[in-house]
Amino acid sequence: MVDPYELLDGIEARVAAMQQQANAVRDEMAAVSVTEHGRGGQITVTVNHMGNLTALEIGQAIRSDPSLAQDIMRTLWAAQSKLGDAMRAGVPSAQATPETMAAIQDEMTRMFPSPPPDDFVRNDTAERFEDLFLPKETMPAPPSPVAPRQPRRPSASPDDDDYYESGDFFR
Repeated sequence: MVDPYELLDGIEARVAAMQQQANAVRDEMAAVSVTEHGRGGQITVTVNHMGNLTALEIGQAIRSDPSLAQDIMRTLWAAQSKLGDAMRAGVPSAQATPETMAAIQDEMTRMFPSPPPDDFVRNDTAERFEDLFLPKETMPAPPSPVAPRQPRRPSASPDDDDYYESGDFFR
C-alpha cells in the first residue's frame, strides 16, 4: 500500500521544482531586450521583453525630416517582431519543455507580427486593420481640399438706440 504522506511529499517536491523553473523562466524573460537600427543607423530603438520602448536614439541628420515618426515606428515594429527569436535565445530555462518555448514564441509572434515592407505606407483612412498599410501605388488619393467659405458681409450697423431700429418699443 502507498503511504499518502510519501505521495504528498513527492507532489510537493514536483510543485516546488516547477515553481523554481517558472521563476527562472520569468527572470530570464525579464532580462530579454531587442535593439534595432533603422534609417542607416540614424534611428536606434530598444524594446524590453514586453515590447515596450525603453530607449530611443535619433541622429542629428534626420531630426527635422517629416517622415521621422513613421521611420521610428517602423524600426520599433521591426524590433518588436524579433522578440520571439530573442526569447528562444535568452530563456534557456524554457528550452527544457519545448511546448513552453513554443507557446512563448507563438505568443510573441502573435502580439508582434513582422512590420510591413518599406514600400508600404500607412493608410490613415483605413476602417479595417488589414487595410492599415497599403502599397504606395494603391493608396487612395487624398481628398481634395475644400475651398474656404467666403466671409459673411457685415450687416448694417444697428442703431445706437438699444437695437430698436423702428424707434418705438411696441412696433
